[in-house]
Amino acid sequence: RPVYACLFAVVRMVVVVFVFLSVRRPPRFRQGRSSAGSAVYKRQSVDETTTKIATGSAAVVDASQWDLNSNSSRLGFKGAREVSAGLEVIYQMEFQVYYDDGASSSSKGSDTFEQRNIFAGLKGSFGTIIAGKHDTPLKLAQGKVDRFSDLVLGDIKNYMEGEDRASNIIMYTTPDLSGFSATVALIPGEDAVNENDGVADGTSVSVSYKQEAFKVSIAQNSEVDNQDAVRLAGDFSVGQSTTLGFLVQSTEV
Repeated sequence: RPVYACLFAVVRMVVVVFVFLSVRRPPRFRQGRSSAGSAVYKRQSVDETTTKIATGSAAVVDASQWDLNSNSSRLGFKGAREVSAGLEVIYQMEFQVYYDDGASSSSKGSDTFEQRNIFAGLKGSFGTIIAGKHDTPLKLAQGKVDRFSDLVLGDIKNYMEGEDRASNIIMYTTPDLSGFSATVALIPGEDAVNENDGVADGTSVSVSYKQEAFKVSIAQNSEVDNQDAVRLAGDFSVGQSTTLGFLVQSTEV
């Protein structure tokens, strides 16, 4: 059955468009060290928030709670090495770090580190091909529309489907073609028991057009996290300090 969604709204049988107006914030602090074509980078983001907890029980009074949040703080390693003229081997290993309590969400508290985008691949005049664990083209299509990215309650993933980081992904991105580019991802199911044993049990594709002042993307998921989705997103600059953006999505679950 179809579900239509928009940033900060999830509704059925209707499409809602969320338009935001925001002032560009300074770039987040990152620190790196280069050596022999490689770099170490990190991002630290910790805040304290208060949340009103609605218990839904008449016997328990609703309460507020203060929490220390790590906000997707991360540590990563990435690099490239030229193997021939115009051809590079590229790699990245990025891990989410939990400064607040050391409890990884995926391992339910047993690890301080959690996998993010981890891959190896090739880059040349033909484009870029990678394999590993990575955000899908549909997720990447939203670009910077999510102005509350990585915040515990504000992140778009809390309100919309399609924010997937897929395992076992094989992804190809074209070079820039006069502002146009496309990305195609194949996701093997690796589950012969349930007949998900092909090289493309899930697919994700996107096409983008980008100029200095604006960008627009359209993307589609098929059988990614057992869902089909179509997303249209874009943003454009108004003056030197203001950006307008939009995101419209239809999801079938």
